[in-house]
Amino acid sequence: MCTALLVSAARSSLGHPMLAKNRDLELGHERGTSVLVDGRIDHSFLGLGFEHAPGMITQGVNEMGVCLAFMFVKITKPGWEEDWTPTPGASAAQREGGVLCGELLGRGSSVKEVLEYLLDQTGRGRSLGGTMLLADPEGAVIVEGTDDELAIRRVTSGVEVRNNHFLLLSALGPDFDAYRSSYARGQRGLELLAAHPIISPETLALVLQDHAPAPSEYSICRHATDEDPLSHRTAASTIMIPRNQDGVPELRLARGHPCAVPYETHLAL
Repeated sequence: MCTALLVSAARSSLGHPMLAKNRDLELGHERGTSVLVDGRIDHSFLGLGFEHAPGMITQGVNEMGVCLAFMFVKITKPGWEEDWTPTPGASAAQREGGVLCGELLGRGSSVKEVLEYLLDQTGRGRSLGGTMLLADPEGAVIVEGTDDELAIRRVTSGVEVRNNHFLLLSALGPDFDAYRSSYARGQRGLELLAAHPIISPETLALVLQDHAPAPSEYSICRHATDEDPLSHRTAASTIMIPRNQDGVPELRLARGHPCAVPYETHLAL
């Protein structure tokens, strides 16, 4: 479970939207070390995967400057199953959410094209099962969805913080009492970003490193503890930039807790 940040062009030091995300894993849910996935379908892309699940990409950027971050949501819809509803004949791998993220980065040359492909796939029986943040040099959108509900919001100003609960499809969960950590991390992220009229990639890194309250289930940078077997740890952190100062799509990756591990810069060429 994770924290994602979206900065609109109006608040960005680069003049266009940016995305950032901490990828959190439950204590004991080991996928090995984080790896940088270098893939290509129609377009080449860089994404975050893990040693034992390299195809499960939940954030990344492609050579066209399309950035993506996907958030799993604890959906409370009656009868909901966490696995994706497959397209007819789809393999087990194709039912996994991260597989679709790789397809979207590999096929879309813009947010508009990504949305078109996503709508086509959901129309064929695939379900979203969470929240997706999308940005390119021209703009940004947020998509929330289950198996047959979709809500799409264009972001033209301000900032957005997304965690593991719905805001647009709020009735589909979870509510505050069911997942207080998700709501607490969202509120903390908004408070931190509100202090910066103009936000740079370095500002995003500071937010992703935050430990208020002290490193815990409720902080943005999360440190799992043996005393709480259901706690989470931040396994990796990314900052996704559609166009850097040289006009090149960029992904910054910290392979571990961003409070302790430096970000490496990778260009999507």
